[in-house]
Amino acid sequence: MTPHTPHGTHKLALEEQLRESGADHLILRLGHLVGPYNRNHQLTSALPRRLRNGVVRWHGGATRVLIHVGDAMTVIDRLLEADLQAETVNAASGFAVPVEDSCAPWSRTWPTWASAPSTTAGF
Repeated sequence: MTPHTPHGTHKLALEEQLRESGADHLILRLGHLVGPYNRNHQLTSALPRRLRNGVVRWHGGATRVLIHVGDAMTVIDRLLEADLQAETVNAASGFAVPVEDSCAPWSRTWPTWASAPSTTAGF
């Protein structure tokens, strides 16, 4: 695995330190959690609000590997029941969803006076 960002590189280094420490562990890599009670700045919470305001911006080419919080809880429960140790588990949909595609369900609600979504500013 080769991380593509400094954040990913840092996380992978921390995982390696944990493995080398000899401590009992289970590393769980979750995708981008979606569901009720998301933080206001996160994609699935911010998008409808930004659409209502008529301004939608995101990083062009940005993607998210999504997992619903309910599915994440099921995965965690099953992993705890399995009593795994010294393992690394990836738990996500397995599909990187382009942010533009995430906008599609709401696109029909864009105000007619709003410009098309911009990819020039951060989302």
